[in-house]
Amino acid sequence: MLNIRSADPHAALFTKALAGEFPGVLKLEQCEILDLITAEIIATKNYRLGPAPSPESLVEIRKVLKHYMERHLPIPFMVPWGSEKPDGTGVDLAEVAALKMLRCLNNRVKAHYAPGIVANIRLEDVSAPHLFYWRRDDARREAELYTRGFIELVGLLGIGEFVKPRPESAMVTEEQFNKEADLVLAGVEPYLNAFMASGGGHQVSLFMQASEVGMKGELNMTAVEGYLAQYDKMYQGKDRSFKLHLLARYYAAAVARSNLKIRGDEKHWEGMFIDLSFVPQMRGTEQQFSRRIYYRTVPANITSNHIAPWRAKGYFQLSEDGASACIKLAPHNNLPEELISHVLEFDNGELKTEVGADYVL
Repeated sequence: MLNIRSADPHAALFTKALAGEFPGVLKLEQCEILDLITAEIIATKNYRLGPAPSPESLVEIRKVLKHYMERHLPIPFMVPWGSEKPDGTGVDLAEVAALKMLRCLNNRVKAHYAPGIVANIRLEDVSAPHLFYWRRDDARREAELYTRGFIELVGLLGIGEFVKPRPESAMVTEEQFNKEADLVLAGVEPYLNAFMASGGGHQVSLFMQASEVGMKGELNMTAVEGYLAQYDKMYQGKDRSFKLHLLARYYAAAVARSNLKIRGDEKHWEGMFIDLSFVPQMRGTEQQFSRRIYYRTVPANITSNHIAPWRAKGYFQLSEDGASACIKLAPHNNLPEELISHVLEFDNGELKTEVGADYVL
């Protein structure tokens, strides 16, 4: 290990800066390594989605880091993940790009801390038919296709050592989930409807009814309106009552996962983990996720466009000279007109899957 000595009052700052450029070369104190790992996880705006976590969130994130560093164990991340593509197809280049972001995160952390990270990805396959209740059979079939392809993709990319898919179907049956989610829905939906009808007024009896089925904390008007605004874009032509009912099901599913203990985290983590989301932070939920960071699907230096991988069409954009290709994202309701359909077959001799790789010349 290299020691750097200086009498200058800024010497420690200089050493830390150099340690970031030459990880593993300089001798550092544990607190300095903690600072470096924190910086790698928070990342730059090229990888991070939105602003850096608040000072309060940073305190909570550092508690998790310190806890595992003292035990020399991988730092656990819990990554919520959707169940299907909007067009019902399987995985494509968007999933490949997002998984690369996790691989790069692991590599950045391992440069300073050998155990690296472990990322449990919760695939919401069992809850899909409950959420998309008006097309249950299609939702079930599409979730099965997507989940199977995603798990195979993780194996084929050789990242299964630290990326752990955790499909809901491996933890509960659809019948078990529906029973719990319907119970929660019966308590949450009346509270949501009354909350909106009163313009955000606090309905004590209905809130208590929702609390009894597991809902934690009161509704936030900013967050509710944010979700409904998303639904306005996603479900054009649907009326307000449909969107409110869908939001009630969304909340019910979240509570049901907590009640059933199927968030996807490991029991031995004892609640000590960092949330990582590819979905932009919803205003009004800042206090709900105190240890959450937000990542881009594709780095900003490749595309300024951001869409969560399971909602995006990932495709190749070829350079003008045809010498290179980079991954781009597009919403499924606004695809490039010149998009050429194409599929890549991933095969390592044991596993095989198809990955959508449409491209634009």
